[in-house]
Amino acid sequence: MKIKAPIAALLIAFAFAAPAAARIVSQPWGATEDDGRKADLYTLTNNAGMEARITNYGGVIVSLKVPGRDGKSANVVQGFDSLADYTSADYLKTHGHYGAIIGRYANRIKGAKIAIDGKSYALDPDDAGDADHGGEMAYFRQVFEAAMKDGPEPGLVLTHTDPDGFMGFPGTVKVTVTYTLLKTNTLRIDYRATTDKPTVINLTNHSYFNLAGEGPGTVDFQMMQLFADHYLPVTTNGGAVPTGEIRPVADGAFDFRKMSMIGPHLNTSGMGRGLDNTYVIDGTPGTLRIAARMTDPDSGRTL
Repeated sequence: MKIKAPIAALLIAFAFAAPAAARIVSQPWGATEDDGRKADLYTLTNNAGMEARITNYGGVIVSLKVPGRDGKSANVVQGFDSLADYTSADYLKTHGHYGAIIGRYANRIKGAKIAIDGKSYALDPDDAGDADHGGEMAYFRQVFEAAMKDGPEPGLVLTHTDPDGFMGFPGTVKVTVTYTLLKTNTLRIDYRATTDKPTVINLTNHSYFNLAGEGPGTVDFQMMQLFADHYLPVTTNGGAVPTGEIRPVADGAFDFRKMSMIGPHLNTSGMGRGLDNTYVIDGTPGTLRIAARMTDPDSGRTL
């Protein structure tokens, strides 16, 4: 059984860029602090001035450097400078997922249980009793096998075999995640998976963006548009599990149908932690379409 997930394309636009040689290089990145597994760091560069640094530990996008209208590059995703930071006890205790591949199942599963073909499966529960992003030792904590693809559009191919029953999920799943840095300053992520029995799978990347780059500033004055008429409310008891209701966004804090400044929405969402919800993207299910746009007026960067 083959599962082919839609391609996720992150398109960063800018005004000026210095030419650079397109390539991919690797370097040892040390060992995980929790159990001593070795990981590597890969740097992909295109000839338009964009650079992506990705590790095979969790498939984490460590940094994504993009030129602004002034020609200066800045890292637009949150991340750490060392593998030890991603594997420290403090980071794992906070359930951090900066920039990582999320699987076998992104988001939460109520009560950490699923039923397939009449059979119930108990999954790895979090502190609230729900399954969170696949479990404690899910893909974000796995060291993937890596293969480099050099050329004018360099790529990194990560593969991982998820055993039958791991974190409670049925079926052996073989996952391939391919990162490609295109000439057009697009970082493309392609997910593919095969399984030997019926199961559930929902893969994504968990990057946090600030188009202004690193520094003390926030995203409050950046602009965002979401092509969604509806969103999914979540429980407010700490679990943040979708309740099953599909609610219109109209005229509320979750309404980004028109390009809007982010800050006022964060302060009025009622979530207590900004916006952390699932949106129902408009259009025909199963077709690749634009989900959102975000822009930083000062730097000119657009996602």
